[in-house]
Order: sequence, then C-alpha cells, then structure tokens
Amino acid sequence: MTLQTQGLQTLVQVRAFLEGAASVEFEAHDRGAAYGFIAQALTRFSYFHLARAEKGLTVRYLCKVTGFSHQQMTRLIAQFRDSG
Repeated sequence: MTLQTQGLQTLVQVRAFLEGAASVEFEAHDRGAAYGFIAQALTRFSYFHLARAEKGLTVRYLCKVTGFSHQQMTRLIAQFRDSG
C-alpha cells in the first residue's frame, strides 16, 4: 500500500481528509491487501458502533481511498460483519 492514511484516527480527521483531498489513489499489491486495509479501518473507527451518518462518512472514505464503488464497499462491510 502506498497511501499513508493510518494517521487518520478520528472521524473529524477523516472528514477533513475527504473535504481537502481532490483525488487520491490506493495502490495495493493484491486484493488481500485492500481487504486488510478495509478491515483495519473498520476496526480502528469501531464502525459497527457508529451512528448512521458516521458510518456513511467512513464508507465514503473507504471508497475514495480504495477506489471501490459504494455497492462493493457495502458488500465487503457486510462480509466483514458476518465473518470477521
């Protein structure tokens, strides 16, 4: 992974990132690396304990960083929820 977003620890920082970053690209060596990044972010932000608006913000962030569509991200999050 070449994009360093691990420093984003709060949703306030994520919101600022989304408002300020015009275009970013996530470059993973394989899909497994992208999935690992998504899992880490979901855990870091305690996604399943967030309010609906905060979940939407997190999904927008993950879509922007990984390049996955909203539909793909929703499916991946559901898989993560079901299997960890």
